[in-house]
Amino acid sequence: MNLKIWQKILLIVSLPVIFEIVFVATLATLLLQTEQLSDRFETSKSALVKFHAAQEALIQATFSLTNINKLTEQEFSREFDDLRENLRNFHKSLDMTFGVRPELKDALEPVPDLIHGGENLIDRIKKMLRGSPDERADMRRQLEASMIILVLNMKPVSDRVAQAEYSMHVNAPAELAAQRNAVMIAIGMGLIVSLIISTGAGALFFRNVARRFRIIEENAQRVALGQQLQAPLNDDDEIGELDAALHEAANLIEDARKKEFAILEQSVDVLCSLDRRLRIVDVGASVSRAWKYTPDELIGRSVLTLVPELERTRLTTLLLENMASEKEFEFECPLRTGNGNIRDILWKTSWIQADKIFYCVAHDVTERRALARQKQQLISVAGHDLRTPLTSVSSTFSLITEGARGEISEKAQKELTKASQSLERLMELVRDLLDLEKLDAGKMVLEFKSVSALDVCSAAIDSLNTLAQKLNVKIQPPWQDALMLGDERRLVQIMINFLSNAVKFSPRGGTVTVAIKGGDDFVEMSVADQGPGIPAADREMIFEKFHQSKAVTSAAPIKSTGLGLAIAKVLTEGHNGTIGVESEVGKGTRFFVRIPTFRENYSSMEIEEGS
Repeated sequence: MNLKIWQKILLIVSLPVIFEIVFVATLATLLLQTEQLSDRFETSKSALVKFHAAQEALIQATFSLTNINKLTEQEFSREFDDLRENLRNFHKSLDMTFGVRPELKDALEPVPDLIHGGENLIDRIKKMLRGSPDERADMRRQLEASMIILVLNMKPVSDRVAQAEYSMHVNAPAELAAQRNAVMIAIGMGLIVSLIISTGAGALFFRNVARRFRIIEENAQRVALGQQLQAPLNDDDEIGELDAALHEAANLIEDARKKEFAILEQSVDVLCSLDRRLRIVDVGASVSRAWKYTPDELIGRSVLTLVPELERTRLTTLLLENMASEKEFEFECPLRTGNGNIRDILWKTSWIQADKIFYCVAHDVTERRALARQKQQLISVAGHDLRTPLTSVSSTFSLITEGARGEISEKAQKELTKASQSLERLMELVRDLLDLEKLDAGKMVLEFKSVSALDVCSAAIDSLNTLAQKLNVKIQPPWQDALMLGDERRLVQIMINFLSNAVKFSPRGGTVTVAIKGGDDFVEMSVADQGPGIPAADREMIFEKFHQSKAVTSAAPIKSTGLGLAIAKVLTEGHNGTIGVESEVGKGTRFFVRIPTFRENYSSMEIEEGS
């Protein structure tokens, strides 16, 4: 029977209720029978009392007849009137009596005739009293004969009543006790049956529900593990609907998983997992195409056997650090493929403590690194080859402008000035390219020492004062100071980049604010302007090479190589610091850099960027 859960609950509640109604009705019937039995007993006792009173009245009438000569007519008449009235009242009450015990009822059946005979006898006696003495004597003999007959007729009735009375006194208490026991048994049986019905119905219901919920729970676990689900319940209630929804979700997940696996199988990246001993537990099928190994060849093999011997210690250290931190790590490590080639691999690993597994994504960056090296070599060659002739041209322009080669016209002077400015921008680009090439190659040496943040900011402000005055922009210097651990010249270069952008993008009459904020771990230097701001989309790319925001404009034409902030970012990372930007379109921009605070236990040292 396919019922909803609420219908089943209603049925389970209704069964005990229906039984209780039947049980109460049965118990009420038994109690009513007990009450009727008790009433019948009391009624029978009342009938016996009235019978004995009537019997006593008849006997009294007999004795009165023997004393008829001693009583006056008035006394005798009054006494017999009282006896007649008593018999008449008993007769009436006997007629209204009902519900007496059957044996007593049978015994009392002749009593009305006896009472009627007694009443007739009393009437005859009263008639006799009104007659003459001779008539009295004759009527007395007749009345005595009638009295004797009445007494004789009363004796078997009295015997039957006595026998019925004895039977009632013997059997009635037992019948009442039996009836009370029947009530108690009915109450006990009703409670037991009610408990059985309630418990049984509830147990069947909850057993059915619990069984199906266990199936759903197991199916949910199978969904999580990607296993086949048990057969659908095919029930129409809420649990069946839940099971159907779970099967539908499982089918959707399975379809998505198949699509995902199909994508991963075609992926260029290699997906693999390692145990805590760095053995390969699982690896994607793309490894055959990328690393020239079959999955069976790699499963169970240590990943250390796939990297050059000199890299094994570093790889082990990196993975153990990843295990300790439980964070996602990203690093590069070369790998030897199945055909003997060495490939540059960018690893992204994550240790999952619950599974005790490293989940890894290995991306081949060999071509990218080769292209980067070629680009770096091209920039290096171009930078060095361009710097010498550009310096020579710049010197020649300076000599001509200063008149060392003879007087020139004013128009020629203006053209030479423009050419000198263009040449200066070109030389700035070459210098930036060479600096960037050194930073990318890790060849730039940073000289770390105690550096005053106020000195760094002041040097940068001095370098940009002329440009600021030309553009009518005020630079507000800092008033605090703090000591940093860094390369002063490179830190000044970072702040010059910040200030240069702030001055160029500030409106005429605007103010650029330079601030210093000391801290226990870092010293923050910041530059805030009142320019048009940088949209959120450009903020994410602002520190990339050759990137400039195109969504804002300024009062002055902006001419820049697009390398200044990229160089500032690399220099900051070389100092183990952080760089960032905060901006709101229409309200200005704030660039900041955080450099480690200098401590007395630091010694002067030189490290290469990236080391």
